[in-house]
Order: sequence, then structure tokens, then C-alpha cells
Amino acid sequence: MPRIAKTQIHRDNYPATDAEQFYLRSTYVPLLDTIKSDITNRLSTKTLEAFDLRLLIPNIIVKLNDNDGWDQQKISKRIIAVAKKFSPLFTVSENVMVDMLEGEICLWLHKWKHQPITERPCTALESYMHCDEDMFSTIRKLLQVLATLPVSVASAERSFSTLRRLKTWLRSRMTEDRLSSLCLINVHNKIDLLDLLDHIIDNFANSKNRRLEFVL
Repeated sequence: MPRIAKTQIHRDNYPATDAEQFYLRSTYVPLLDTIKSDITNRLSTKTLEAFDLRLLIPNIIVKLNDNDGWDQQKISKRIIAVAKKFSPLFTVSENVMVDMLEGEICLWLHKWKHQPITERPCTALESYMHCDEDMFSTIRKLLQVLATLPVSVASAERSFSTLRRLKTWLRSRMTEDRLSSLCLINVHNKIDLLDLLDHIIDNFANSKNRRLEFVL
């Protein structure tokens, strides 16, 4: 435990009888206060309310309706309360959006009830990929909001880690489009592109006039 000085400049004199009490008051308790403040700011009331959109995930909405006894009206009420806060994202008015969402929730629940449990998406990204844009346009938009909440996915953290590896001194003059493309390739490196090679080559060849003919 550091000694107590009458005139202290670089640190505070914490009253303590032993080293454990000193580090408890000087390090442990302030650390817990900082973590608590960060969690409170990150998980604000508005952010936590937005997580009610998880009711749109097929695995959750069917389970609530079948096992937990939630009727369709109760589920729709929770989802619509959050959807109204994102009404500026839609091209229609709020009342029209609510009417469309009520009908889509009914069809959405009916659709996944008749699907096997193993085929029901259990994440926001999987639900978004299985959501038809023409039939469930409102639900698809809300699933997109849910999938991009910063506290629900680590995609932003992965992108920052990728950026550090790609944006080196040798690539300091790289354009934004090329950098974004390289980041996407690095993050989604498990995607099988063998079936898309011809399509990729055609897009590359037709992007601008080139000396060599890539397209036969």
C-alpha cells in the first residue's frame, strides 16, 4: 500500500488500514462505477424497448404463441409500440404502416407455424434473409433495424478489426470503394464464390473499358 503523504499531487490519499481496503477504494469501486455507467448509457431505455422487435423472429413468435399462451393481439401490440418509433423509416404514414404491420404479423405467424422447428430462423439476420420483401415489406424493414442494433451484433467490432489490417501504410491512398470491398471480403470470407465466378468476371470486365477482352 502506498504511503500517505501530507501534500499529495499525483494521487489521492485513501483512508485504509491495509492494502486490501486501499485497492478496494482506489481501484475496484471506481471501476465498478465506471462499468455501471457505461452499461446504463449503452443499454438505455429506448434501446431496450427496441429489443421488443425480437418478437418478429420466427422461433420466438411461434414459441410465445404456442407454449407461453401469447395471443396474436398481445404480440402485435408490443411490436407496433416499437414500430411507431421507427415510422420515419417508412414511406407511408404511421396509420397505414400500423395497418400493414398487423396484417403482416398475422401472415408471418401463420407461415412459420406450419414450418418444422429446425427450419425456423432463430436470429435477426436469418429472419431477415428469409423475409420476402414483397409480402412482408414492413416486417423486413423492422428486422433490418433489429439486426443492426449495435448491442445485438458484433459486426461493427469485426469491421474495425478488419480495417486495422487492411488500411496499412502501403494502402494509405486506397479509394473508399476498394477499401469497403476488401473489408466485406475479409469479414465474409466463408461465402462460397465458386458458383459466382462468371458473374464476378463479367461485372469486372464491364465496369469500364479495358485493353484486354474478358468477356467472350
